[in-house]
Amino acid sequence: MRNRTSTTALALPLLLASPEPARAQSGQPEVVSLRWMRGEGASGCPGAPQAERDIAARIGRFPFSPSAPRVISVLFTRTDGHWTARVDESNAGVAAGTRTLPSEAADCSALYSATVLVLSLLIDAEHTRSAPTPPEASTSPPQALSPAPSAARTARHSSPDQGRHEVAELSSKGAPPARPLSAHLRARFVSAFGLLPETTFGPALSASVGGTVFEGYTGMFLLPESKTLDERFGFGLTAGWLGVCARPLRFARGSAGLCGAFSAGVYHGVVHDLATYEPVHPGDRGWAALTFSPDVRLSVLGPLFIEAGAELVVPLARHSFQVDGEAFFVIPPIGAMTFVGLGVAVP
Repeated sequence: MRNRTSTTALALPLLLASPEPARAQSGQPEVVSLRWMRGEGASGCPGAPQAERDIAARIGRFPFSPSAPRVISVLFTRTDGHWTARVDESNAGVAAGTRTLPSEAADCSALYSATVLVLSLLIDAEHTRSAPTPPEASTSPPQALSPAPSAARTARHSSPDQGRHEVAELSSKGAPPARPLSAHLRARFVSAFGLLPETTFGPALSASVGGTVFEGYTGMFLLPESKTLDERFGFGLTAGWLGVCARPLRFARGSAGLCGAFSAGVYHGVVHDLATYEPVHPGDRGWAALTFSPDVRLSVLGPLFIEAGAELVVPLARHSFQVDGEAFFVIPPIGAMTFVGLGVAVP
């Protein structure tokens, strides 16, 4: 009972001082984009996937979409033994309020539970004002604290065991939906080093589909012709890729990830001095490589985002282009690419 009371006591003053939560328009369920961060000293607090599951269990549905215009950012910190959770809200890029929850507990569990309660009530606007009275201030039996079963469920949480019981209760009535997949489409500007005779720039298109942490992605790029130093030959590269990304790092307005992919395409060779050189084996040459790339993605406005990254390219086959036994271009064992892009998230 003490844990339940402490959790409600942490959250209730914040709720009473909060402005009326934004309500979903056009009768649709409220969805938000959650930015869940653990700052200095707070690495032991639960991460975003756990928070999303707990909030979804409390309100009976999955209310999160990375492209939602309403953004709720949470930052946990611990300084000199004091825990703090800062909750910032914005809607379509306009700040809508800041709330701070303090805690003097030895660990993060009580503050985490209070934060989950606050976010559940902020998102589930229909029941926010139906929050029950704290147990210590009530003069009625506990079962009479709230006429709304969902609000009563929302108030009961403080320990991990109790949270598991509530999830089991909801599961018996129908588990909340799993996190929906989201898609990201983007256009990129790429630069390539070591893939052609000179540094080359070109366009790329990419698409990805995934959930909270993992996503699959595909795309293609075009590197226009680059001439050798003597300008007698030119080479271009067109290729596509298929791979997977892991995005375990999330912060206020974006995420960071690591991707790996298999790429395949063709080299285009051009002889510019035909009076001197006759092609012996004209046509394109196949190319394949493995790529590894860290990247950063930042939301800028609504569903729009920008991204940047670097890519290590390891060719699986190295062609040597020769004339009369003399090599004038050999594909290096390792290449690199960098990219910046603009994209849109599709819920």
